[in-house]
Amino acid sequence: MKLRDLPPEILSLTLQTLQQSDLYQCIFVNQRFNAAAIQHLWRTPVIHNHQRFKLFIKCLRSNKKPVGSWVRHFRITWGGGGSNTATAATSTFNGVEHHHHREQQQEQRQQRRRLQQDYYFDDDDCLLLLPYVPQLEEFAVQNSDRLTDRSICMIPTYCSQLEILYLKRADITYRSAHHLGRGCKQLRKLTFDHCLKLQPMTLLPFADCPLEYLDLSGCKWINVEDTAYDIRAFKRLRHLDIICSDKTVMMNDFLSTLASKRPSSTIVPPSSSFSSDIYLRHRQNSNSNNNYDMIMNNDDDNMVVPELVSFSMTGCNEIKDMAAIQFIEAHPHLEYLTMMACGITDATLDAIRRYLPRLIYLDISFCHSVSMSGVRRLIRGSRLQMIGLKACGLRKFQFPEVPCRRSDLLRQTQVDIFNEAEIDLIRNYPDALPEPIFSQLSEEEIQQQGEQTDDNDNDEQQDEQMMQIDPIDVENSDEDQVAAVYALIHQSLEANIL
Repeated sequence: MKLRDLPPEILSLTLQTLQQSDLYQCIFVNQRFNAAAIQHLWRTPVIHNHQRFKLFIKCLRSNKKPVGSWVRHFRITWGGGGSNTATAATSTFNGVEHHHHREQQQEQRQQRRRLQQDYYFDDDDCLLLLPYVPQLEEFAVQNSDRLTDRSICMIPTYCSQLEILYLKRADITYRSAHHLGRGCKQLRKLTFDHCLKLQPMTLLPFADCPLEYLDLSGCKWINVEDTAYDIRAFKRLRHLDIICSDKTVMMNDFLSTLASKRPSSTIVPPSSSFSSDIYLRHRQNSNSNNNYDMIMNNDDDNMVVPELVSFSMTGCNEIKDMAAIQFIEAHPHLEYLTMMACGITDATLDAIRRYLPRLIYLDISFCHSVSMSGVRRLIRGSRLQMIGLKACGLRKFQFPEVPCRRSDLLRQTQVDIFNEAEIDLIRNYPDALPEPIFSQLSEEEIQQQGEQTDDNDNDEQQDEQMMQIDPIDVENSDEDQVAAVYALIHQSLEANIL
C-alpha cells in the first residue's frame, strides 16, 4: 500500500501522535496531508501570549471556513508572567523615582498598566473567543483573576459540549456555577482552584453531570452540610482534591460524611474517647455487631463515591485517626492518597496497609505523629511505589537499609521521600536490621564525631552548616509550604520522574 492510498481514518490517527511543529510540516506534503493536518492543528492551538491570542481571533474571523468548530482544547497558560513583570517594573520605578521627572514617572505607571492588561486573559477576551468554538471540550485558564460571571455564565450558551473546565483564582460567584451546571451536562473534570467567592452550595447544580475529576483546592468555603453532602451524589467521581481548603476540625466530619451513606448524625464523632486501636481490634473481629460495623460496611449498596481512586487533602493537624480510618475503609479502591498535615498516627498507617491493597502512592508529609516502625510496617505490607514523608520528623539514619551520604547521617537529615527503588530496599531487607548509626549517641556526641571526621575540610563555614542537626519543622507546615510540596510532587508524578 502506498502512502497516498492510506484511508483517511488511519492517516488521522497517525497525525494525532505528532507534535504541533511536526504537524505544521505535514501541511506541505500534499493536499490529503494538508486537509488532515489542518484539523489537528486547530484542534489544540498553542498560544503563548496575548498578542498571539489576538491574532488567533483575527484568523477565526477572517477564515471562510468555520475552522473554530475544529477547536476542542483551549488552554491559557500565560498571565502570571504579567504580574511578575509588573512587579519588577514597580521595583525599578521605586528605586529611581527620586531621580526622574514627574512625566517619566507617569510614563512608567502607564507602561505598568499596559503590561498588566497585556498579560491577563479577561472577560472581553473570553467573550471574543466563545462564539467561534462551539465544539469546545476543554477550557483551561491558568490565571483566571480577570474572569467574572460576565463571561463564565456565557460558556453554556456557546459551548454546551464542554467536558473539562479549569479555573484558578477566578472572580466568580454561585451564579456561574448555576449556569455551568444547568448548561454543560457533559462536564467530566471540574477545577475551581482558589475561587474564593463561591459558596458551599456550589456543587449542587452539577449533580447531574458525570463528574470524574473534582478539584476544590484553596476553597475555604467548603463545609459538611452542603459541599460534602453534594459530593456524595457524584457516583462516577474518581479524583478528588481539597488541598488547603481546611481551617478547623470540620474536616473530621467532612471525611466521615464521605465514608458512609448514613446521615452524618449517625457517624461516631472523631472526638469520641473510643481509641483508634480499639476500633481496629473491633474491625478485625468478624463477629462484632457494634455500630462501627454497621457504619463502615463496604457493600456496594452502602458506598459513597465508590469509584474513587485518587484523594488529596490537608488537615491543619486536626484530622485524627478515627475519621481517617473511616474514610480509608470506605474507599478500598484508592490508588493515590494524600493526607498532608494531619494529626494521624501509626493506627492510620496500619489501616492503610490493611484496607487499601491497591495503593501505590501515599503522601503524609507534615504528619508529625507517625513513627519509623509504622512507616516500615506500611512499606513492607503494601504495594507502595512512593511515599512522601517531608517534615514528619523521620531521620535517614532510622532507615539503615537505604544508602545515604555520611553527611546526611551526621546532620540527622530528615527523610523527604522514598521512591520505588528505596521502598524495594526497605521491603526486601532481612528482618535482622543493623543498629541505626548514631542511634545511641546524643546530639553533642554526634557533632563531635562529625568534627573529627571533617578536620581536613578547609571550609569551616561549610563544616558548621553540615554538622547542624536538622530541626523537626513542627511549626513550619503553613499552607503555602504544604501547597508547594504538593504541587512539586505531583508535577514529578505526571512527568514519570518518580
